[in-house]
Amino acid sequence: MLIKVLPRPILQAIGAGMGRLFFRIDRRHRELTKKNLRETLGSDLIAVHVFEHFGRMVLDSIKLWSLHPDRLKQLFDVEGVEHMQAALSRGRGAVLFTAHYGNWEMGAVNAALLFGPMLIIARALDNRLLEKHLQAKREKIGNHVIEKRESARPALRTLKSGHIVAILIDQRVPANEGFAGTFLGRPAFTTPAAARLAQQTGAGLVPGFCEPIHGSSRLRTVYLQEIPTTINGIQRPIADIVQECNDVISGFIRKRPELWLWMHDRWKIPENES
Repeated sequence: MLIKVLPRPILQAIGAGMGRLFFRIDRRHRELTKKNLRETLGSDLIAVHVFEHFGRMVLDSIKLWSLHPDRLKQLFDVEGVEHMQAALSRGRGAVLFTAHYGNWEMGAVNAALLFGPMLIIARALDNRLLEKHLQAKREKIGNHVIEKRESARPALRTLKSGHIVAILIDQRVPANEGFAGTFLGRPAFTTPAAARLAQQTGAGLVPGFCEPIHGSSRLRTVYLQEIPTTINGIQRPIADIVQECNDVISGFIRKRPELWLWMHDRWKIPENES
């Protein structure tokens, strides 16, 4: 495939061009992105850059999935690895929560290279053929991807064995499945899956993100201090944990907002769910 032989800077330029093209022709997602940006940040000037970023990310991920693990290791700068190590050292595993920010696909790859294969809980794509292809790419490094509705027992087994369960928690969920709070300062419902799983098992709840480095083809993976699920031996309210997770994600997005998935209808609350 041509993607495998082209240098990454060229691929990233092509991906950005693809993003600009989709910005022009995909009216529904363009207008939703602009609306979300205006209502959250007060301006939609970076809307086209959001599309450019995801165009770059798609082609870059396809390229990087084809590389040998030894080569992949050389492409990441890693910060905060001690936070994940501290969580894992207790022997109860860790719940890694992240968002559709930066390059979350390569974040999963880097985590597997650093700490061993993970269980990734993800929503399946509607296109089953594309989902099968994507899952094969995601699992090439040794990770295992599973749908949410089938994840309970495998997640418990993974944590019991001292490994990592990874979950993206930034997408909208129905009101009856989520906790009310704020995301980027706006009312939203959020899944409690990561918070509940960590609290019930005693696993560490660790935030992690992967983003491109300005002016470079390298990627930066960051792990932050774990979110406490108990205080003085008393379990915290799940709603409080969920909100703290949202605040951590929001802080990252505000620093580099063009790297988040603004074309997702994060704040929509159907009338029958409000």
